[in-house]
Amino acid sequence: MASTVPNQERIVDPFASYNSNVVNKITQIVTQDSNGLLTTNSLQVALDSTSPTNTVVVSTGYIVKDDVVISITSEHQVDFTDGDNYVSGGTWTASGYYYLVLDYTYVKSRPAPQASIKILTPSERSLLTTSTQYCLLKVIEVTAGPQISNLYDKDPSIPTNARKYLKYYAGSTVDLPSFLQDRDQSRIAYESARDKYYFGYSDGWRELSAGGISTDVNTDTTGIVIGSLCYVDENRDAQPALATSFETGADLVVLSIGTAISGEGRGSVAGFAEDVPVESGILIDIGDLLYLSASEPGKVTNVKTAPVFQVVGRALSQGSSTTPIEIIFSPKVVLSTGFEGQISTWQGPDGEGRYYKNIDVSLLDGTNAFDCHWFDHSDHTEITPTAVQILNNGNIIRVYLTDSTTIVDYVISSAGSIGGAGGGGGGGSGVTDHSLLTSLDYASSGHVGFAPTVHFHPQYVDVPSGEVVLFESNVAVSGYTLKTDKDDMVVYITKGSVAGGETGGTDKIGGTWTQPNHTHNIAASGDHTHDGPLHNHATSNHTLTLSQIPSHRHYLAPGCSSQPYDSCDGINYGVPDFQNSGSDYTDFAGGGGAHNHGDTSADGDGLTSLDGDHDHGGATAAGATVNTWRPTGRNFTRQQRI
Repeated sequence: MASTVPNQERIVDPFASYNSNVVNKITQIVTQDSNGLLTTNSLQVALDSTSPTNTVVVSTGYIVKDDVVISITSEHQVDFTDGDNYVSGGTWTASGYYYLVLDYTYVKSRPAPQASIKILTPSERSLLTTSTQYCLLKVIEVTAGPQISNLYDKDPSIPTNARKYLKYYAGSTVDLPSFLQDRDQSRIAYESARDKYYFGYSDGWRELSAGGISTDVNTDTTGIVIGSLCYVDENRDAQPALATSFETGADLVVLSIGTAISGEGRGSVAGFAEDVPVESGILIDIGDLLYLSASEPGKVTNVKTAPVFQVVGRALSQGSSTTPIEIIFSPKVVLSTGFEGQISTWQGPDGEGRYYKNIDVSLLDGTNAFDCHWFDHSDHTEITPTAVQILNNGNIIRVYLTDSTTIVDYVISSAGSIGGAGGGGGGGSGVTDHSLLTSLDYASSGHVGFAPTVHFHPQYVDVPSGEVVLFESNVAVSGYTLKTDKDDMVVYITKGSVAGGETGGTDKIGGTWTQPNHTHNIAASGDHTHDGPLHNHATSNHTLTLSQIPSHRHYLAPGCSSQPYDSCDGINYGVPDFQNSGSDYTDFAGGGGAHNHGDTSADGDGLTSLDGDHDHGGATAAGATVNTWRPTGRNFTRQQRI
């Protein structure tokens, strides 16, 4: 069991003079009738490093309560698992907001009453306002477990319940003393030697007249240090700035980093800034014009970047990558400058026999006109392309040539990007379409706050936000996001559902394409084969009749009336003389008529089916349609307007 009474001293004790109205009414003389903490760091509360889930540590410091100045002289631990630390002897089984309070009421007695540090449970929070004996030191959020999850200076659900500070901070001095955080943070001091006012920030004194305009932002320790240049994203988070796009230009210089609990840091949007980091390899002199780095986030350089650049101020001290600098922070609008490149590969040819190349110029501040110069890489002679075309609302320039072998060097700029601010380590004078804003200071330029989301010039926006557009670009163009939910699809044109067509922006619901009738030619030569069961012709026996044989006669041998000459009585009478006529010959017989074989097939069609192949001696021409055929086309990406 631990004691609830911390080590303490009574710096001003009313008991010594019995609460004299003249001497000891501190709340009337100093604190304007209020009790409270003397400084920001007095009696601060933090998680205990060894038991962060159930124990907190109260730091040293001063508090005024009932006209007594109480000094807590050593750190004091409070264990939430110890019931003796609770006002009512309670426990921390319930989740919610617990109050860590200083409990003290002045009483004329010896020994003098001692201040104690105790805990109010979530159900006892009303005691803070109904009883005068408690001063709030910290709000402790407890979650299931139970365990401590967060610490707050005020109750998120009752913002009026917060740490109270005394209003005595302003004072005078001849020479500003060395800064001590415990004493000077949140103090205002007038220095008569230089006739200036100073304010005590968490890390030092800063002149009020030159400290600049600051704002609260969410910051964390990821890639951010005090003095870094940052931009504010859509979540109001400070992100390290980088001169690579219009959206990542510097908005502020980080003055403090938010705690893990509150997440709220602070940044200066204009004015004097110190501890600003410098890009590697760069040496800064006093008076140099400063640009936001395009290679190292959050840092400055005195070399103008391209194709995007931002003037962020002027150097007040010398510095390098190892020596941060002091600057006059005066950020200008992010601008783009001309840039150069080389074309070594070409696409095409197109329907007119030309070769072409698309060049992404989205970082250039142009829409309808660009200043372009083209040079033959082999002899550095300026050439005139076959054609130059502006596409995608000024984000793409397409250049055409009649051949695909020429290597071309190019320089492209726009009317809104030629030149830039001059002075310091780089740059030169010029005119931009932001020239009015460039010549104004940050506050009067219209940028009085932070734009956490991307903004566009209205005169350049011709596609509504959220609309999906087809682009001849492999990556997202400026102002759009690449959509990847569809791939390898054909684009159909619809007249819209209102006119009786399909709804625009939906997938095609059906339908087929009809292939027209067509024929296949047989080539003049070659083989044509039918595979499988084929057919041939079949006939039966047929005996010729007398009328079907040619007319003829037979020779009769002597003594024979009906037998051939060579077989009558078995006697061979020699070869007759067929040229002679007479009774030795029979009469002519036979008509020489035609004959046929009739239908001899089984099914009466004159054909008999047989297995096997036969060849007609021909082949079709090469006119078949393959199932992998598709029309030629061109690839576009679907991109959605931001």
